[in-house]
Amino acid sequence: LTKDWTRYNQVDVVFQPKNMSPEELIAGTRRFAKEFYKPNSVIKRISKILWTTKSVSCLLPAGTNLSFRRYYKRDFSF
Repeated sequence: LTKDWTRYNQVDVVFQPKNMSPEELIAGTRRFAKEFYKPNSVIKRISKILWTTKSVSCLLPAGTNLSFRRYYKRDFSF
């Protein structure tokens, strides 16, 4: 849909998916990001990592999850 490289940013739709409008794609992406990065989901993932690894190494993914949550919350307005 565009050759403007500044729009290749994980938020703007830059191609036409088969059998889906760009509006449907962005709406689905927003729903997914909102669900995936809600606080309960982040805590659940971190708890699972902590339980599996028995190590505080899960703090790095926790920080990454929180950073992405802020990014998507700002750009997707959820």
